[in-house]
Amino acid sequence: MKLRLPEAQIDMKNGDFDKHCKLGRKETGEKLSKLLDAVIDPLVVAVDGSWGSGKTHFLKCWVGAHKNELKYEAKIIYFDAFEHDYLDDPLIALTLALEKELGLEPNNKYFKILKKVIIAGGKLGTRIGLAAATAGVSEITGAVGDAAIFSAKKEGEKLIEKLWKKEKSRISAMKEFEEALKSLTNTGEENETKLIIVIDELDRCRPDYALLLLEIIKHFFAIENIKFVLGVNLQELANSVEARYGKNVDANSYLQKFIDIRLKLGTSLHLNNKESVSRKYFQEVAKKQELNSDKYKNSIDGYLENWGNDCPLTLREIERLVTAAVLTPSSPHRGQLGKWILIGGLLIIKIQNPELFQKIRIGTASFEEICEYFNLPMKIDENTPRYKKELASHWYYLINNELLEPAENNLFADYGFLSEEDTLHSSIFKHYLDVFESEALV
Repeated sequence: MKLRLPEAQIDMKNGDFDKHCKLGRKETGEKLSKLLDAVIDPLVVAVDGSWGSGKTHFLKCWVGAHKNELKYEAKIIYFDAFEHDYLDDPLIALTLALEKELGLEPNNKYFKILKKVIIAGGKLGTRIGLAAATAGVSEITGAVGDAAIFSAKKEGEKLIEKLWKKEKSRISAMKEFEEALKSLTNTGEENETKLIIVIDELDRCRPDYALLLLEIIKHFFAIENIKFVLGVNLQELANSVEARYGKNVDANSYLQKFIDIRLKLGTSLHLNNKESVSRKYFQEVAKKQELNSDKYKNSIDGYLENWGNDCPLTLREIERLVTAAVLTPSSPHRGQLGKWILIGGLLIIKIQNPELFQKIRIGTASFEEICEYFNLPMKIDENTPRYKKELASHWYYLINNELLEPAENNLFADYGFLSEEDTLHSSIFKHYLDVFESEALV
């Protein structure tokens, strides 16, 4: 068995959805490609999904499939923002990515202009001034105000003139940068190059870096035939806005200045109208991590089947769930169905709802809470489906230490007790759930 899920090896130059994506997202990729190919104007599309929804996997599959499988001609640059957020200026990193992915020679005249402008501008990206963009207060105004207050009149006038010339040179540099980009993409000519820049992991970056990168896209790359696709959790990015500018800022309105279209990437899809994405992904991950216990696999799979497309687990949580199952000791006995059912359910709750898990641990959780979480009936009768009846019965005994209905077979054999002095609650936590703990699961 493997403790961690092996990283997916996706060839972004020759990849395709059919080979790498098992979650039925090829159609979403096709729609994204069609949109980007049809629009001529500068465009920023946010592929929005919660942490763990598989944004990076989707984007890497899509980058590889856009030209090879879906047959679109645009050149695509994949840029991992989180890998570069230790730098001060995202503009430098983006420009280097252009050089690499477009295969530019070091002496390419347009690329030489880009480098010259960045160097001469003295970190142009950093100098845009995020506060200025949102509050309407320029860097010059503050400097001039300070000069008027703290300097003699003559010295203040010299400082004003110096700053004025410096800012004029920056504006000129920005225009020069824009013209060089237009030349690189051959905009307006028959052999024009359509360029798509994918910026992934934006929501994991430092707030200042993430927002500065958005400003750079707006001010430096708003050029025909250059499109941006952002892999981002918009809610977390909105939190970055609030962290930078305070809770009183309308974060959503701020982000609307930079993002034109939102593509929601959820996990509520289903495959062949039968199987949820979450259940399919669990089966794939369990296989890759070599989860050898069929009892755990079958138990967890039963809960996912019961939830169907309403499963609350993200793809990242499913990965953590499989790791937790790998770490959980298995019994040498093959029977004890009730125990396996409960351990599988407790592993799910431990990963997805830690608060409820702690309540179960200390004995304060109610049967009603369990039923609501797993969508189980609180009362069972002859019309209750067998699998729901089975799940509800075992949970009722765990919570209330009494049977929901008369036992159909030997209770202690069903749960694997050694004696009547043992309890289900203490046995499960002591011998299974509290043995190993991965820091990655905390």
